[in-house]
Amino acid sequence: MHEDFNPGHVSAQQPGQGQGYRHYSYGPRTPQSVYGTQGYSAYYPVDPNLIGVIEEKAGIKKRAFIAGVCMLGYLLMQLVLVSIITEGSIWSFYQENYYFKSGTEIIYSIFALGLPFFSLYLFAKKRGIAKLDSFEKPKRAVYSVSMIFMGFGLCLLSSYIANFIYALFDSVGVILPYEDFTPPLTVGAIALLFVKTAIVPSFIEEFAVRGFLLQTIRKYGDGFAIIMSSLVFSLLHANAVQIPFAFLAGLALGYVYCKTNSIWTSVLVHFLNNALSCVELVIFAAMPREKAQAIDMGITAAIGITALISLLIVFLSKNFPLKKVQSHLEYKKKARVFITQPMFFIMALFYIGITVFEVIRANI
Repeated sequence: MHEDFNPGHVSAQQPGQGQGYRHYSYGPRTPQSVYGTQGYSAYYPVDPNLIGVIEEKAGIKKRAFIAGVCMLGYLLMQLVLVSIITEGSIWSFYQENYYFKSGTEIIYSIFALGLPFFSLYLFAKKRGIAKLDSFEKPKRAVYSVSMIFMGFGLCLLSSYIANFIYALFDSVGVILPYEDFTPPLTVGAIALLFVKTAIVPSFIEEFAVRGFLLQTIRKYGDGFAIIMSSLVFSLLHANAVQIPFAFLAGLALGYVYCKTNSIWTSVLVHFLNNALSCVELVIFAAMPREKAQAIDMGITAAIGITALISLLIVFLSKNFPLKKVQSHLEYKKKARVFITQPMFFIMALFYIGITVFEVIRANI
């Protein structure tokens, strides 16, 4: 009788048995067996949805961890570069020489942001989490050009919203620190302004945030990937004025990227947005304020009209909604899993803390 309790074998699923069940046969099949001539059969249901939920949570946590490590790497690289720049003689030359300062800021952007994100990309690629398949030209020319100008208009709208928030805080006596400067009005200085403000950031930031980070999250839905990558993008700025703008602009850039499946469209939107800031800096430095304001309003109106026409073209193309994916988790649960991943959560709190500290320091 003791043989009845000794495990025999685990058999393969038999024809007619339900999906997700396993058949366990114990002991010899003898008439004396208390379990009958067919042995003992146990069927344990496996919920496919539960497995999907577990796998989806694990995947989202991996991507949140990568985002958190990227944020940590960016912070550490900033500390290293700042420690070099603030060395006595270098710091004084940095403050006094516009060309040296601009060149240093270009190097700063490339290494502080580009290096940690590229390193993490190589790490994620080896594990099959990331791939760069978005460097092809967009296929539909009219649609892609419309997306670019629509995204440009949305970025401009985001800047107005950020300015409104700034004015709102200012009206109650709270200063939000923001670096403002007047560039030298020479050809070389203006060209360098465009390189450091428009060209370099549009490539580096788009590769880091859209080309790499957003792309790795797209598996769980374009909308989810756009919002989470925009959150990272905004936190990286660590500035109370730039955070709301970067988040809203990140939504526009992410949407353009996802709908065209090309990094070049979001790079162009990013470039146009930053180039407009350079133009505004130059015209306000070179002209009387009233004339500069009139020109700025004309440029804004032209961009707004072009953006509305582009929006109409995109809407009529019937390719306006984001692509949906099958998901085992609701959006709120996916967002909670991403945000509460320890590495990302700690780094997000740290960047928020830096921002709040700067605001407090500016108002003391």
